[in-house]
Amino acid sequence: MSTKNSQEIVDLLIKQENIESAFKVYYNMTELRKQIIENYLYKQLAEYANEKNMEFKYDENFVYGSSSSWFELRKTDWKHLGIAFYFIQSEFKGFLWTLEVNDRYEYSKEQQKHLSIFDNKVSESRPYGEIYHNDYMNWNSETFVDIVNGAFAKVIIENIEQLLNVIENNPELEL
Repeated sequence: MSTKNSQEIVDLLIKQENIESAFKVYYNMTELRKQIIENYLYKQLAEYANEKNMEFKYDENFVYGSSSSWFELRKTDWKHLGIAFYFIQSEFKGFLWTLEVNDRYEYSKEQQKHLSIFDNKVSESRPYGEIYHNDYMNWNSETFVDIVNGAFAKVIIENIEQLLNVIENNPELEL
């Protein structure tokens, strides 16, 4: 948003007849973001998961942008891994995605294999790497607009499809 637009909005909000409403909006931003995620993003991804015969799960704190909060999609025949998207920082910051171990199973060094779709940060919990989601690494108002209009889910689904193709071309992966 341009400085001029920002100033026009502030000028409008600080008028005596608008100030109370401005603060009501401000104090309800957490609930607004929560409702957008639950009513749009979760529904869009659950619908996709259902079409692809996948499970869709999420951490209850994801709607608050909490550090280490996540959502995940996984095929029902995958024993140990899910396609996970999560924040590594609070306040909707550091959004990344990976194939994440979803139980106590540990991948040995021999089982770990960097997949070209990810950065080469392999570990026991992320045996095939991880990558920051550059398009949506730090969420802002534009991210929530994209969630409502479906653009965000479209990008996430493209990521999932891309990863599913990589998995199909690497049948030796332990999932």
